[in-house]
Amino acid sequence: MIVAYRNGSPVRIRDIGVALDSVQDNRAASWYNGNRAIVLAILRQPGTNTVEVVDNVKKLLPQLQASIPAAVQVDTLYDRSVSIRAQ
Repeated sequence: MIVAYRNGSPVRIRDIGVALDSVQDNRAASWYNGNRAIVLAILRQPGTNTVEVVDNVKKLLPQLQASIPAAVQVDTLYDRSVSIRAQ
């Protein structure tokens, strides 16, 4: 890929460095049950009800699962509403 021209000649990526198709930071990784994972943290806004937020997120999980590849598994790592409901 040409990124610039100098003195009428093209300057290609290979002339100035190396391009990799990868993640932005390959030194930071998440693991869950021994597998590479992506962690999505959902935080409630101040003044909102934790249990209500969790219930709404759980309602959306089937739609999320349907929109991603079947090989991707969605799990709940931590649910703050569990301790609230137990009171």
